[in-house]
Amino acid sequence: MTRDDLLKGNVDMIEAAAAVLAAMPVYVLAAQLVADANGRLALDIETKGIDRIDVFADGRPQSSQHVADGKSRIGMDATVNAGSMIDIQGYSQGQLAAARRLTP
Repeated sequence: MTRDDLLKGNVDMIEAAAAVLAAMPVYVLAAQLVADANGRLALDIETKGIDRIDVFADGRPQSSQHVADGKSRIGMDATVNAGSMIDIQGYSQGQLAAARRLTP
């Protein structure tokens, strides 16, 4: 803790924390359930910094595929319905980086 931290509301500590956060990677994992042309559920996914997506419906594996930054669509098994709980896990270089849960 510095003198400026004590007298000026932790300005040096906040600056040091901001520098640490700025050096960390940024990940985006956004997902939306949609119906495909056949009426089956699909996921519209948008990613940044993520190279693989794993999808589970009610705890059962649905899909594992490599993705690039941007938008992609992942089809779901025919048995997945509007009441299913969808878990999406995004990985970067083999490490879990982001996760989402959709409950339609």
